[in-house]
Amino acid sequence: MSIQLKKVQRVSMIFLTVLFLLSGTLCALAVDTSIETPYKGVTLVVASEDGPPYLDYWKEFLPEFERKTGIKVEVDVIPIAEIYTKLATEFMAESGAYDVTQVDYSSYPMFVGNNWFEPLGKYFEQGLAAPGYDLDDFAFTGDMYYEGKLITLPVMASCKTLFYRKDLFRKAGIEGPPETYSEEMEYARKLNNPPVYGVVFHGKHYSGTVSLINTMIWSCGGDFFDENWNPIFDQEPGVKALTFYCDLIKYAPPDVLAYGWLEVGSAFSQGNAAMCHLYPESTPEFIDPEKSRIIGKWDMALTAHRKGYPTIPGGGGEGFQVAAQSKHKKAAFKLIEFLTSKEVELKAALAGINGNPCRGTTLDNPKYLEMAWWSPVTREGLKRVRLAPLFGAKNEVDDQLLTAWDQAATGKKSPRKALSDAADEARKILKRAGLLK
Repeated sequence: MSIQLKKVQRVSMIFLTVLFLLSGTLCALAVDTSIETPYKGVTLVVASEDGPPYLDYWKEFLPEFERKTGIKVEVDVIPIAEIYTKLATEFMAESGAYDVTQVDYSSYPMFVGNNWFEPLGKYFEQGLAAPGYDLDDFAFTGDMYYEGKLITLPVMASCKTLFYRKDLFRKAGIEGPPETYSEEMEYARKLNNPPVYGVVFHGKHYSGTVSLINTMIWSCGGDFFDENWNPIFDQEPGVKALTFYCDLIKYAPPDVLAYGWLEVGSAFSQGNAAMCHLYPESTPEFIDPEKSRIIGKWDMALTAHRKGYPTIPGGGGEGFQVAAQSKHKKAAFKLIEFLTSKEVELKAALAGINGNPCRGTTLDNPKYLEMAWWSPVTREGLKRVRLAPLFGAKNEVDDQLLTAWDQAATGKKSPRKALSDAADEARKILKRAGLLK
């Protein structure tokens, strides 16, 4: 063999070796290890409520997910008050209409009890999740699990808080937010100057108002059931809470009993209320120049409480589930994994899309802390937040509480009578459910 031929072979071997190494490097660079691509051509349908931050999530992040994975995502936006009925109807019909859902913790007994949600733990055990996803990074995990099963990957964790107009407070000579319910009542009366009302809050007969009811009863020193599931929300703390609510209505917009999440947030952001009971995830709306007339004029605090009792806010987390009837469960899991990843959450928080990030890495991020001055209030609230007990008939009992709130607020019954009647009905429900003997 000639020396020239040997040189050619040697050069060829070096070239092939370099090409091999480069091909591996290029492949590694081309593949997104956090999103797998075997699902190209799959179409997923998401059932989403119409409130923040979800609509912004779809707009901002779905194009990136679709581009990386080849998965097409269709979003069915459903009014908050209708989403649970809509989902239950589809699941009972076994229509397979949805791959991904977005419901809160209160509905787990019905949805998990009927095997409508896919447990997610196995996907982590199978290594389907990206290595850096990190379940331990979530700051609030209370409603990620139900009956020992991982059900939800969370987008946010929040608690009921009080927003207030610091400019109006200063003008009225009020130094800071109310700490007790008597102070809140006094401030609402003093600041009530329609079309700017003293306060705004949930009044609609739907699940969103239950969190306000929980907060007021707990912060008055009350609770809902004793250790034997006997209703106790009609006792003195509950009566005090409902009486406070009814008195506060005097300083709220006249149509407040029709207000849900969106209406409450809009009233405050448009400058039509001095105080507002809402969740911190509404903060993006309050700092958006295109939506808010109160930029630089508001602040946030823990909700008030009955004197002598601590503030105990209702709240918890919200996120996404995989529908058990989905034909594309693994692709659906990859979607919710992407939407709740560290990278997406931080982007959403810094962009002002998600006012209630729930990952420690986001909450501790210096850029986020610089922007979100309300974050310490949220942190303290999450330390205090209490989750309502879950049971199969919870929605029925909640409906009785909402009815009592409606009846007292409209003057059809006194707070004491309305709660007493609701407790009687709740006992019947709990007996049928086998919880109350």
